[in-house]
Amino acid sequence: MLWLTLKIIFWITGAFWLLATIELLRSILSLRRLPKLDSLPQPPPTVSVIIAVRDEAKRIEKTIRQVLAQQSR
Repeated sequence: MLWLTLKIIFWITGAFWLLATIELLRSILSLRRLPKLDSLPQPPPTVSVIIAVRDEAKRIEKTIRQVLAQQSR
């Protein structure tokens, strides 16, 4: 009886993972790619950057300068 129970649990677990894998693959295949930067309207849309800080008075200036220095690729 124990062997039959373990066999049933094995098959149920295997079926679950098989269905989860199929769903994952279906989801991956339905993903859309983001448009290239060249195809975006000119000028590109603005972006807001929110930086959560607390007790960072000594380092916030350097952090903001680094964020502003970043360029899109």
